[in-house]
Amino acid sequence: MDKHARLDSALIAWRSLVSWIRVAISLTAARVAWALRSARWLLARSEIWTWRFALLPIAACASALLATGRALAWQPLAVEALAAICALTGWAMARALASGRRGEGPFLGMAITFFVVAGVLALTLLVGRGAAQLTLGVTAAFTLALDLTQARERDRGKVWLRWLTHRIMTPALLGLGLVVVTTVTQGSAMTPALWLLGAALSFLLFSVVQARETVVSGARSEPHARRSGALPVVGALALACALIIALALIPGAPHAALFALLAAPIAIVAADGMSRSTYVPARAWAARRLGLVFTVASGCIALGALASAGVALATQLIMQLIGG
Repeated sequence: MDKHARLDSALIAWRSLVSWIRVAISLTAARVAWALRSARWLLARSEIWTWRFALLPIAACASALLATGRALAWQPLAVEALAAICALTGWAMARALASGRRGEGPFLGMAITFFVVAGVLALTLLVGRGAAQLTLGVTAAFTLALDLTQARERDRGKVWLRWLTHRIMTPALLGLGLVVVTTVTQGSAMTPALWLLGAALSFLLFSVVQARETVVSGARSEPHARRSGALPVVGALALACALIIALALIPGAPHAALFALLAAPIAIVAADGMSRSTYVPARAWAARRLGLVFTVASGCIALGALASAGVALATQLIMQLIGG
């Protein structure tokens, strides 16, 4: 009898354990499914395509610093990149809310959360640094506020204010501004090569923003107005190419930055489409190609700078071996 009682109690305990495991698995699966749905919702509305406009300038500047023999502090670099991503994600959600495209979900709370995280991360970068980062941070916050105001009143917004926020301040902050912040954060000084790098990236970004704004605003306008909007795009691309060439020719600068000119054929095709075509989908395709131009050019600058750093390191090792 005692043996049967022990078997029955063991069987009851086993069944309780199996039941608890099943409930735990069910709850875990439900939580994982909820987390995946939330992540999918977040990624779908955070406009990931904008992240490259912040990450690639940081990568290009960091590679240029490595090419000059500067050792990088990776923690501030990661904090800066994360702050930029959070700021862009919060901007995308707040802009969707202001323009009435929010759909389902807590857009306002998520946008505020991302802005708070970006602000906290930016403040950690400001500790013990110069006034350049503080000035750029305040300018960035001011630009975001103006841009969100324009998104709320796009039909009544002033043209000059859209030009100031979208086509001037945004490219300046995401190009030259991020290069300055990255350089100061790494404890380095701005050199002529870094100024040229930041200016070239800003002009490339200006061409992207100008092309997108021209397509949106000129969808219902006359063909002449559409073509006139392409002239600043062509001029910005030409200036960016000239600055990249000047960057590669500076003594001590990464000469392999000339690899960025591999994006020139894409830029020529896109600029030709923007200036000649009156068909709105074709102009939208050309505007998207300008985004590819920025990606290819900035990526090639970063890879070219790393290649220059690798060649310099290999040459130094060979000279040491020969001298030894």
